[in-house]
Amino acid sequence: MSTPTNALFICTAKISRATNPEMPAHLKGAFVDCYVAAADHRTAVRRAVELLGDQGFVFEELLDGKVHQLDPLQWDKYISDRWADIPRDHFPDQPQLLEIVAAGGIFFGPYISWERDSD
Repeated sequence: MSTPTNALFICTAKISRATNPEMPAHLKGAFVDCYVAAADHRTAVRRAVELLGDQGFVFEELLDGKVHQLDPLQWDKYISDRWADIPRDHFPDQPQLLEIVAAGGIFFGPYISWERDSD
């Protein structure tokens, strides 16, 4: 029996603090891109929600309710297009990403936070 091949998914999660001590007290919430290597999009979301919970965050919702699949072979282009203002070393390089995908790994992009609830 062969092992299913992982795909690379991005789940942009809206989160709030529960017990996470690293999120500054004045912040109300954040969005974070969860990059998940999984066999399918449902598994990717479940794993992202579990890891965020383990880190002391409350998962509130997916941005626009969507999960996107990324081509891991286009990773460098994706990062330069999506995160041009973030230091490149925040993200794995192309060979590291391929290892993460093969191993079924997960990691997060930058957190984009806010200080107060919208009016």
